[in-house]
Amino acid sequence: MKKLIIDILAFAAAFLLLAGCEKKDSVTYSGLEAGIIDSGIFTTDNGVEMTVVGNVGKFDVTTSRRVLVEYTTNTGLDANHVEIDVHGLWDALTTPTISASALPEETADSPIQIADAWFNAGYLNVLASFEGKDVSKHQIMTAYSVSSDGITLRLYHDGSFEQTDTVQDIFACVPMDEVITSYEHQCEAIGKKKVFPAPVLLQWTWYALDEKGPVMLYERKGYYIQSTSN
Repeated sequence: MKKLIIDILAFAAAFLLLAGCEKKDSVTYSGLEAGIIDSGIFTTDNGVEMTVVGNVGKFDVTTSRRVLVEYTTNTGLDANHVEIDVHGLWDALTTPTISASALPEETADSPIQIADAWFNAGYLNVLASFEGKDVSKHQIMTAYSVSSDGITLRLYHDGSFEQTDTVQDIFACVPMDEVITSYEHQCEAIGKKKVFPAPVLLQWTWYALDEKGPVMLYERKGYYIQSTSN
């Protein structure tokens, strides 16, 4: 898993805080991973199957869908049989991608905060937060631009339909297929060899610490590998 580690420790600590678990004789493991939940089985993006035997928050673990799961194991680690207690579950919010050249002139750009981001399963997976209670009243999209030197992903958030001070945590997934295809075509157009891992710049807007207005933040450490192992 190739991570974009964002230096926002306060939010990350709050979002990723795991519930305490009783110490047992067998080895226990805590995790926060993305994957598919279906009929009580959580299959991580890396192909590990885990059986849900504990469900602290009474989350829906039967409907098949992409999710982010916070868990602890409650048995010894066994590659063929892992049982987990689920402490947190977030449904994936798949964000549409659009070429930056096709963006409307007045694109909404409400603040959004990024705690962590990584590539896996053909997505840029993002842990994010914004001020809001009802996710359905918020729209998130990603504009991309490419050059032979790499990829820029700009995360846009429209929170104009809800004004609240409550912070909402979300798990957003940005499909990378169209972006990578565009990058490859750009390289071919100028006869430059495609470079993988492709350098990726992630951008978003958040409130300035000095309260003078929104500022654009970015992270330059992301790389996308052209393979299904992302």
